[in-house]
Amino acid sequence: MEYTRRSFLRNYREAPVEIRHGDTRQSHHARMSDCCRGGMRLICDRFIEPGSDVVIRSGDRLSNILNGSVHGDRLAEVIWCQRCDKEKPHRFLIGLQFVRPSAH
Repeated sequence: MEYTRRSFLRNYREAPVEIRHGDTRQSHHARMSDCCRGGMRLICDRFIEPGSDVVIRSGDRLSNILNGSVHGDRLAEVIWCQRCDKEKPHRFLIGLQFVRPSAH
């Protein structure tokens, strides 16, 4: 694996989040394990296909962790999703990259 320097400083704090798949109303809960202005890593009991668009709802906790740079619902793309370990087959680590809104 090639080393890539991170663009943003990581905050290693946990917070509950709600994930919604794209435009559907289906949602489920996950736990953020770290985050930055560019994205976050989640621990979740569901596999989410890399490349999928999701909406993250985190409440005020994430906004406070990132000093107000994230507000309300946030669109993100799943970059990677992998099983945590063999002992926990239904637990996944998920890497998300926030999608920046397009300029109009």
